[in-house]
Amino acid sequence: MRKLLLLLLLLLALLPLSADTSPLYVCKYCGEKFSSLSAMSSLKCSKSPGGKHVVYEGEDTVLYTCRYCGQKFSTLSVMGSLKCPKSPDGHHDPMK
Repeated sequence: MRKLLLLLLLLLALLPLSADTSPLYVCKYCGEKFSSLSAMSSLKCSKSPGGKHVVYEGEDTVLYTCRYCGQKFSTLSVMGSLKCPKSPDGHHDPMK
């Protein structure tokens, strides 16, 4: 019994104290997720008007609303895949 308790305490000591809290950067045009800003900026975005990924600065939410037309989307990737008739560049842009 004592050995089992010691083994359990040893295993608990080896577990991380908290979940991985590394930042996650999400492109506001295509919804792609990156673990670092350098990784995000090194790749091109086919959905962005400027051709580069742009960090989504709003909060995580259940629905993302286009600031031009008011249409709601469940994910940024769905929002980025469709055209916006009221946007000057033809792309939906999420509200913050």
